Amino acid sequence: MRLAFIINSLSGGGAERVVQTLSNSLINKGHEIYIILLNDEEQIYKLDSKIKVITLKTSFVSKGIGKILFIPFQSLELFFLLKKLKIKNAISFLVRANLVFSFMKFFSNFRVVISERSYS
Repeated sequence: MRLAFIINSLSGGGAERVVQTLSNSLINKGHEIYIILLNDEEQIYKLDSKIKVITLKTSFVSKGIGKILFIPFQSLELFFLLKKLKIKNAISFLVRANLVFSFMKFFSNFRVVISERSYS
């Protein structure tokens, strides 16, 4: 199975650790794994070399107010990337990645699965 995980970055945190753990486990079971990043930041988590990590070209706008204003553009880029890679299964993590992924529903029939956890 070809699967993509969509997340802001792999620069540290719990959701990022979950993506790392799932990706390393699934790649060892013979799946083709892509991690799609919204931000161009240093990756601190070690990934299997077979995992393909792709940073969106629109990552340069992922600073300040651009994080919110450019959600539609990142969503459009994500749509074309998933289509080009022929990925039918994807899961997003964290609020902004979930928004970018969910916004794709406005111009595609892609089934959207998001993962959101919070505590207060």
